[in-house]
Amino acid sequence: MVDWSDDKISALSDQDLKNLLVNAERKSAAAVIAQCKAELERREALRPRKAAKPRTELKEFEHEMSGQLAAVGKAMAEKYDLSEETAKARSAGVRGFKAHRLLDAKGYAKLGGMQRDGSSRSTAIFPIGVARISSRSAFSC
Repeated sequence: MVDWSDDKISALSDQDLKNLLVNAERKSAAAVIAQCKAELERREALRPRKAAKPRTELKEFEHEMSGQLAAVGKAMAEKYDLSEETAKARSAGVRGFKAHRLLDAKGYAKLGGMQRDGSSRSTAIFPIGVARISSRSAFSC
């Protein structure tokens, strides 16, 4: 068996190092396995990480609205019983009913991707509009 020094192992390419680790595991060479894992961890630690991007104006607005919705949801939960058990009990016999939590694990309003990008299972669009008829209109009495 080949004597693997730390220098030899550190000189290997990433792929060769991974292959050596697989072979060492197959042959149950504990010392080589430990050396390979240590070298892989060292290389992983040296890789540059991407910096977190700042929130866009839209995402910041969405985050603020989620916080406000969460406050309303918490106030409603204190006043009314919004538990899944109660919803299921009161919706017995309603076909396709599924209870959902109002808030996520962090206490914010749940904002799924389908709500954010405007897509949904339904293709129906319901426009809401307000019309004002002036006194000069042809329809006035």
